[in-house]
Amino acid sequence: MLTSYRLANRINADILSILGYTKSNADEYIMGSVTSGLPWLIRPSNFAQIITMSGSEKATLAKDFCVYIKSYVYSQEFKDKYEAYRQSQKPHVSQLSEEEKAAALEMIAQQEEMFSPEVLEMLPPESREGALQSIVDMKASVNGELTATQKADWEAKVPSNPYTTIKSGLQRFLDVTKDVDFSATTYLKEGKKIFTNPVYEQKNGQWKACYRAGKEVTEVGRSFAQEWLAELN
Repeated sequence: MLTSYRLANRINADILSILGYTKSNADEYIMGSVTSGLPWLIRPSNFAQIITMSGSEKATLAKDFCVYIKSYVYSQEFKDKYEAYRQSQKPHVSQLSEEEKAAALEMIAQQEEMFSPEVLEMLPPESREGALQSIVDMKASVNGELTATQKADWEAKVPSNPYTTIKSGLQRFLDVTKDVDFSATTYLKEGKKIFTNPVYEQKNGQWKACYRAGKEVTEVGRSFAQEWLAELN
């Protein structure tokens, strides 16, 4: 078991070294991709070595890095860091002064008296739910807690389950890369490569990155994304 663990670590270290990453900045890159909701596009800093590789060698490297990504996002280290990030994005709750609390409690009492069970029974469902939720939110503010709206917004922006975000990122990657034209031609303009087809020039950075990576590498990424997405669904 120990030998297998050491071998896996050495293989991972070799992959990261070829890409020009340390484990630390590779893991930060992966975390950044998750928290930004973007798919993981390999952005090696060691271009000089990688550019000399054949398409199949690049594809193998991409596959190995995909495996590394998946193993990291299932690790406890990733889960802990994600939760720390999520807490850092928690909406700020203003602490009420004693005077403000007293005023809020008085308002809550008035609302509860106004919306008695008999009154609530006569209201349309939406109005009834709105009145009750308003009281719940006021009580949350008095107690220094998040309101239902704040909780919902927080969950939408940074889901408590990171794999919700990962699923979205994988699907976006598949959507972006479904029509990459690897036969597209380019020309140089002021030292910059421009697509001959103006439609391609308007494509986003992810599409262009996959074009530059090549068909073999992109197909590895798509296959990996499809398989992982099927597991998460």
